Amino acid sequence: MELFTHKDKSYLDQYVFMFHDVYPLYKNLKGENFSLMDITYVFQKIFGEPVMVIKDSFEIRVLRKRDYSLRNEKVLYSEDLHSTYWFLRKWDGYGNLVYEEYSNGYWYKYEYNQNGDEIYYEDSEGTVQYIR
Repeated sequence: MELFTHKDKSYLDQYVFMFHDVYPLYKNLKGENFSLMDITYVFQKIFGEPVMVIKDSFEIRVLRKRDYSLRNEKVLYSEDLHSTYWFLRKWDGYGNLVYEEYSNGYWYKYEYNQNGDEIYYEDSEGTVQYIR
């Protein structure tokens, strides 16, 4: 397991403040020589929950830690390391996908009733689709 670099948590918190909504997140942090543990700390602060950060030669994925053990990987954020492509997803407390956003500017918002059934979705082009 990697240890924190020379950067302390208050230093890392400055990056959370500066980059919390500046995408692509990883590419913006990459030049800072952060360890994977530093990056995980920053992403946990940005997403407001425990996360797992998985990095390979093609992509970095940020997963909800509580869902990962169930083999139900809920990817909160993914970024292609060889292009500018990224996507962001948000779930509610019931595990329903409520928001998706992509690097090309498209976004989708989903609403559910009290039973967890999807009632409608809307997108960045102004489409609103009610589910029957």
